[in-house]
Order: sequence, then structure tokens, then C-alpha cells
Amino acid sequence: MKIDFSVRERLMRKSLNTLGLCFQCGTCTATCPLSGEASINYVRKLIKYAQYGVVPSDEKIIDFIWRCTTCGSCASSCPRGVDIPSIIRGYREILQEKRITDPKITETLWRLYEARNPWGYSSSDLKKFRLSLKELTQSIQKPDYLLFACCSSVIDPISQRIIRSVSTVLKNLGYRVAVLEPMCCGHVIYDSGETAFLEEYLSTISDLLLRLEAPLVVHSPHTLYMMRKVYPEFGLKIPVEIYHHTQLLNELISSGKLKLRTGGEIGLVTYHDPCYLSRYLRITEEPRHILENIPGAKYVEMEHSREYTLCCGAGGGRIFSEEKGVRMAIYRLKEANDSNAKILSTACQFCLRMFIDEVKIFKTNIVEIIDVSDLVARLI
Repeated sequence: MKIDFSVRERLMRKSLNTLGLCFQCGTCTATCPLSGEASINYVRKLIKYAQYGVVPSDEKIIDFIWRCTTCGSCASSCPRGVDIPSIIRGYREILQEKRITDPKITETLWRLYEARNPWGYSSSDLKKFRLSLKELTQSIQKPDYLLFACCSSVIDPISQRIIRSVSTVLKNLGYRVAVLEPMCCGHVIYDSGETAFLEEYLSTISDLLLRLEAPLVVHSPHTLYMMRKVYPEFGLKIPVEIYHHTQLLNELISSGKLKLRTGGEIGLVTYHDPCYLSRYLRITEEPRHILENIPGAKYVEMEHSREYTLCCGAGGGRIFSEEKGVRMAIYRLKEANDSNAKILSTACQFCLRMFIDEVKIFKTNIVEIIDVSDLVARLI
């Protein structure tokens, strides 16, 4: 074991000087969603390595570093407030410098570098996206709101549906709405530890973002986190107000501007808190207030909620990697099923994708898995 004090200091700074607070209680290991696989759960051991300034050479520990979803469950439960996800990202930066990476993440970064998107979609895919949302992508003079199209929107019908639902609600209220050209927010770069690439990438999108004049509405919690928390660290401060779509919809309902009609008996509805929305951004009550104001719906809570939510398994760049071992989404579906809800709602396109894919192989009584905005759009 080689102790390197420069590594220790680097990880200490990354954790905002919380690394030294860990006293090895093991709460992080107990709450980690990978704890279902005891053979690969090394949270506590990794923190001890960081305190000593040790870069792990054990393949199992390195595998754990790359399989972490950065969900933040460990940090939320830590009694000393250690910023464990930032330490994980710090280790990823170090491993990137040593060229010890997850091959799938490396492939994703190359796609982003070469094609300007992490999915590898083509210009023809982008053209189809523009045509499918022609009324929103065409030039609109002085829009009241701009919708940020997450890069997944080009090829993912789930993201496209959220954009349509939010725009439908806003246009119904008389607002002028436009959709920005789809672009990657850079979260996969950030989570992979490629700091230099992130700085370079942000320089390519900053001109557009700095010219914005209308409030920006974002449907991806990962994008919102980047814009509010990470971009300012790199000197990029977007000059307009940035909403998550649930914040805006809740504001419209609370002010009385948005009134929902009765759509018959909807039944029991539950809500899954996306990790980045609840733990990192503390947006938990707005989606619940929306659901509680839907005529014909009765809201029920799952066992784990708000900052104690369960991870869907897509964060930390895992949406781009092959899932192996623990299938995290299945635990959430079990909780949703136990709540007796017929509708499982959430507010993240990645969570929706993970649940919709998982429900194909997991038998449940859930009738529909849907974004909160989709439910609202049905009742205007």
C-alpha cells in the first residue's frame, strides 16, 4: 500500500474538507444501493484509502468506483456529513489520468467528442426531432419560456413526451414557448472525472447559454444540477432563471393560473424522487403538491422517499453502461407495488427509462409509469 499525501490533499479538497470527518461507522456501506452485492461494496474501505492518500490497485475496488451511480445515498445517511460522491468523482479523475477507465464510459466520451452527443445519433436523427416538434423548434420571437432539450430527447420518446407535455401546458395558458437545439449538458463528462474535457466542452456551449433572455425550463435533474451547481465552478453563470419543470408547474398551480379539470377517477398515485432532484437539489415537495392537486387522484407515499429515495441505477454515467449484478430499479418497483398505487410517477427521463424497461421483466400491479408533467397535461 503506497501512501501519497498529495492524493490525500486532492481528495480532501474535492470533498470540501469533509474527508477527515469519517470515523468508519459503516453507515455508507449499509445504505449503498450496491450493498446487495457484498463482494463489490467498498464504500467505507475506499474512504479509508482516501484518508491515507492511497490509489487502489485492487480490480474489485476499481470496478466499484466505476459502478457507483453517485446517487448520494451514502452522503445523505452519513452522520458526519462526508461528501462521499465527490470523493468517488475525485478517484475517477485520478483513474482517468492513469487511463484506468470503464470502457463503456470511454466510448461514450468519444461519441460526445466526435459527434457532440453521447448517444451517437446522426444529423438525420436530429432532423427527425426538429420535424416532430416543428411548432416548437421553429423561430419564435421573444418566447416567454425556453425548454432545454436534453440530448436524449433526440432519440428517446420519453424525453420527447415530457417536452410536449410541458409545452402543451404552457401554451394552453397563453405563453410563447420555444425549444432550444438539443445539446448535452456535460454531466457524463463531469461524472467520469474528465475535468479538462468538461472545461473544453463548456467553452463550446457557453456562447449560446450566455445569450439566453427567457427563463429556462429543464426536465432532466442531471442538467439542472450541472447548470446550478457545476457550471458556476467553471465560470459559466447562465443569466436567466432556471426551473425544473415540476417547480414551474407547481408555481402555476399554486398561483391559480393553472387549473386542472376533473378527468374521472384516477386512483392511487405514488411518486419516485430522482436522486439528483431530491438529494442534490432538494426539490421534493413541488412534485407532491402537483399530484395532491390532481382531481380524482389520491397520493400515497412509498417506504423510501425524499432524500431517502432509492436509486433507479442510471446515475453516475451508468445509463450508458451495461447493467450487471444488482438491478436497482427492481427494488423501487417492489416498493411502488407494495404501495398499491396504479400509477408510478417521477420527474426524470432516466428514471422513467429504467422503470419502463424493468417492468417488462418484473410482474407488478402498476398500470402506468409516467412523468408528472404528462399527468398534468391530460387534465388541462
